[in-house]
Amino acid sequence: MYEQHSGDELRKGQQVRQTCGEKRCLAPAHLETSKPRPGREPLGDAGQYKGRKRREDHFERCANGHEWSDENLYIDAKGRRICRICQVASHLRRAGKDLSEHEWRRRKPWEETPECVNGHLYEQVGWYWNGEARVCRKCFAEKERKRWLRVNYGLSTEDFESLLVTQDFSCAICATTFNPGVRDLTPCVDHSHTTGQVRGLLCHTCNLGLGHFRDDPKRLQAARGYLAAFAPLDSPSEEIQ
Repeated sequence: MYEQHSGDELRKGQQVRQTCGEKRCLAPAHLETSKPRPGREPLGDAGQYKGRKRREDHFERCANGHEWSDENLYIDAKGRRICRICQVASHLRRAGKDLSEHEWRRRKPWEETPECVNGHLYEQVGWYWNGEARVCRKCFAEKERKRWLRVNYGLSTEDFESLLVTQDFSCAICATTFNPGVRDLTPCVDHSHTTGQVRGLLCHTCNLGLGHFRDDPKRLQAARGYLAAFAPLDSPSEEIQ
């Protein structure tokens, strides 16, 4: 229809479009043709791959010359062979680290690693499988303890140890020496539930006592008077101060 009204012959690759923006418009005055698509030209040297060529001994060595072996050969899910040495070097370059200061070493099998990186024997402290590697239970417990102190009380390990030294490794109320091996003598962080301020370290029993009394001094004074009233009947030789 456009050729009949305009008298122009459309060439291959040209398209007719509306100038008014209405797709259903067929008015000849509102139609125009697009520019013809240029013919495909040969790519020549521009289309040739000029990167690194495959090594002639690519079945024996990787692209960087590392010999394929059981230590550095890794086959991914798509069946591609990957050199572990080159992969580690690529990670180091992206991290901005010096390759000369880091030497790739194969991870030892389980039979050759009876202990974790911190020297804990797996047979003594135990371990579990997280889906990727073995995890030392003692190291995990220490990591969770640090996280618990930081998240709940805003304390670091150094702050916690400083409190222990200040209180002479004993409870701030009953002065009982702490013993992490006994549940009731484990140091607990006492803090205000209103302001969140850390007040000190208490044994398990004293910490529960303050919690049950809801940190209310009046209740504690009333409990003290209650015990003082029955003290002569319970133990006449003892005097409550």
